[in-house]
Amino acid sequence: MTMRHLDGVCAIEKLRKSYAEFERKVSRAFDSCEVSEKGRLDFQAIIGKDYAREKIFRSDLRAGLKAGTIFVSLMSKMFGRSVERAARGKQGTYFALSTFINSDWNCSDRTAAINIQSIRNKVSKSIRDAGLNGIAVIEVQALTNYPEQGKGKTLMANVHALVWARSPIDHAAWERAVAQSSAWRADFGCPPLVVQGLLEDSLEDRSNIERVAGYLMKAPHDAKFRKPQKKKPEHFMFQPTQKGYSNRLALRILECLAYLPLFEMVFGVGPEGICWCNKWRRQLRCWQARRFKKETSERAVNITKFWKKYRVKSGTEKYEPFRLLRGGERPEPVWHPDGNRGSTKRPPIPKQRPVTQTRRAKTVRKRSRTRAGAKILRPARVRTRR
Repeated sequence: MTMRHLDGVCAIEKLRKSYAEFERKVSRAFDSCEVSEKGRLDFQAIIGKDYAREKIFRSDLRAGLKAGTIFVSLMSKMFGRSVERAARGKQGTYFALSTFINSDWNCSDRTAAINIQSIRNKVSKSIRDAGLNGIAVIEVQALTNYPEQGKGKTLMANVHALVWARSPIDHAAWERAVAQSSAWRADFGCPPLVVQGLLEDSLEDRSNIERVAGYLMKAPHDAKFRKPQKKKPEHFMFQPTQKGYSNRLALRILECLAYLPLFEMVFGVGPEGICWCNKWRRQLRCWQARRFKKETSERAVNITKFWKKYRVKSGTEKYEPFRLLRGGERPEPVWHPDGNRGSTKRPPIPKQRPVTQTRRAKTVRKRSRTRAGAKILRPARVRTRR
């Protein structure tokens, strides 16, 4: 076996371990609660074990592992073509790994809500404005040490994207443009965009691309721990951790992923990015079709009813049902003890004049009279003879 094949096997093995660890955590949390046989079969269908749902969702761990394997293979193939292009004397290809975070994507684990379309639009615009092609993957991870004080955990939706171009990528200029944009805002003093350059394709080093491809498609087997920077204590950095990442919290993330379609979580940007993303989708759809015929049988699952029943039986009624937002909707902001701007006090609630019944009636009556084209009808006066 050549060194190139060893690199690919290593990337896929790390990918497989992440899914095995995540499945172990959610299975332990689910088994700790007494459920019926139907509930157990529904859970197996949600994680893609023995049963499967017709539409692929991010909670389908078996489909996620297969999607990651296909993705690693395709990115390695794309890198090989760029090497061949450079060997023929054509313009080389430059690759980079970019990570996007935004305050509007954070939510509490108790009131979890994610707007996929808003995330896709914001990231796609940033990559297009930089003149790059890329494939991006939306990821949901937990922040274990925030906000604390009995207020639950923070769920962070972030995006990792493999981007490339025919000319050198100006990392600093791209990061500076995003940081100065009013559309991007990141909590904890972290930059909204971090770009890491990869080795040039002329070195014929596929290990970097395959490692990055596997990293993009990994399962949320670990969480993040915020840690203040030494030079700038008001700024924080995120480190992967298992501390505080309970099995029940992992199962809450699985509940969120059960509503998120896999084909919406992975998207291409630019002509080349869209082309390679479509290749990945075609191969995964073919695998899904064969999967129903040979290995599994379709099982209809009422997701909302399933998670509601589990929350009642497990005693986790503090978790509200997950909401998949659309359009311009945004999740409720997470309260930060140190504030989004470094404050250590909770922002004061502005005082509002209470709306009384008389005041409300006057407001409604005024609106009805000033409405355009509205005809005000008054009762006729009745004259009585004296």
